[in-house]
Amino acid sequence: MKRTILLTLMLGILLPINAQTITEIKSSSVHMKGYKLTNHYQLDLDQFWKIRAILKGNISEYYDLKEQYNLDYKKEELNESDNYKENPADLEKKKAELKQTNYYLDIELPHPEQNYEHHSKAFTLNNDIVSCISYKKRRFMQIDQLVFKTPRGIKVKRSDYTSDGITNIRQQFKFKLDSDSVALKIKENRRDSRVLFVFKFTDPKPFKGYDTHTRETTLFKITNKLEKVIIYNEKTGEIYQTYNN
Repeated sequence: MKRTILLTLMLGILLPINAQTITEIKSSSVHMKGYKLTNHYQLDLDQFWKIRAILKGNISEYYDLKEQYNLDYKKEELNESDNYKENPADLEKKKAELKQTNYYLDIELPHPEQNYEHHSKAFTLNNDIVSCISYKKRRFMQIDQLVFKTPRGIKVKRSDYTSDGITNIRQQFKFKLDSDSVALKIKENRRDSRVLFVFKFTDPKPFKGYDTHTRETTLFKITNKLEKVIIYNEKTGEIYQTYNN
């Protein structure tokens, strides 16, 4: 009896008590919507613009007042309006709540047979971004306008290319895998394998970029605290690999 109790206690110490399943992670987080195109992942613009407006405290953008107060001489009118006087506190509350909320980004994997490197036990995921919105700092990875600090086990390689007169940046995310057996599982279940980014938003930070007319302007990188990146099987929920920041 004593041995049984002791064994139970030992197993309780050794097993990861706080390990979450994919279902638990998703159910306790908000889905950052988007869709995978040929060479990049596109965020849902309506959701992203609302989040950006909250983080920047942009009342006219969040409450869709741009058309009503779209000229410079109407800015004073906006400042004196009921919309402006009543909504800042509400927006600050939304910002505080948003920064405490976990979000997740769910992206399908490329074909592992084409992207797995046996000699380095890693596979690659390409994700292009337009150069004018690129945050050009080392040790950061960018998906559309979301900027993540690169976690351990993932490397980012960037290269420029031009398409239809527009300069783009090809990002190559290299995911280091623990073993060939993990890679084999992903390969065998390639249709159901996905990458999950779990994160919290932080305050947006300005940086120099270019608008659609290639004029220099101030852009805001939507930074976040990256909790973890998980490679998993969407069908079974099995977690193949986790990368922590």
